[in-house]
Amino acid sequence: MKIEVWFDFNHEQSYQQIKEIDQLIHDYSIDDLELLYRSYPIDKDLTIDAHRLSHLAKKYHAQHEFNLSLIEETIHHPSDLINQEILKKVAIKNYLDEETVEEILASNAYLNHVESNLENALFKKIMHIPHIRIEGKIKLDGMQTKDDMIRALNMAKATLKTNEHCVGEHCGRKKAQ
Repeated sequence: MKIEVWFDFNHEQSYQQIKEIDQLIHDYSIDDLELLYRSYPIDKDLTIDAHRLSHLAKKYHAQHEFNLSLIEETIHHPSDLINQEILKKVAIKNYLDEETVEEILASNAYLNHVESNLENALFKKIMHIPHIRIEGKIKLDGMQTKDDMIRALNMAKATLKTNEHCVGEHCGRKKAQ
């Protein structure tokens, strides 16, 4: 099941959404979960490095944990800007190598990933965050509770089976061949 989440680190509803997703992951077994976080930086100067490190964390299968930890850090300490020391602390806490993190922060690595995510969102007419897409079919704008997401996941799994066909005003059962 593919779940895409567009978010920003310095955004209260994004924080709440990631917490709900974390609860969903812990409470339910979702077959073949593919959780993809998509960057949607509202204030690029403030969160671009955080989004770049999020993409690095994805490479090491630690993106969810990194995003959750960093967003908690920024929400619980709103007077602290997301600076490189906070980013390094959270990255190391979430199994990222300090030397690699410093190399990323000293370069433009993963910037194209962040820009591509934002361009993709605008192409898909995503104008508000958080935004969730399930299996590319179900679109959920704004904050979604765990129960909302479960309903959407069930809808995504459901398949419509029909054995009727209609031509004009006439409907009938398809014949088995």
